[in-house]
Amino acid sequence: MDVIEHFKHQGTLFFASNVSYMLRFAELRGATAEQLLEEARLKDAQNFLKNTQFRVDDIAVKLGYQNSANFICAFYRWTGITPSEYRKSLEQPKHAFDAK
Repeated sequence: MDVIEHFKHQGTLFFASNVSYMLRFAELRGATAEQLLEEARLKDAQNFLKNTQFRVDDIAVKLGYQNSANFICAFYRWTGITPSEYRKSLEQPKHAFDAK
């Protein structure tokens, strides 16, 4: 087997073992590693929105999103509301009787 064929074979084995690992991880955790990472980032986003005055653009950068549009879409998919709506909801009273 020449050098190129050797590396092709090794790459195939590496890819197959990674796929097997990722499938097993997802089976054990109920989610892929990527999904768990995304959830952790979005929980951090909620924390930033709740406890800081950082702009949404700045939070997106801090959490490693390419741009704020990607961050806003991910946040919306996860929560059903935009980051700005989430922040505004924190300012509203939780119960009608608290509004007095």
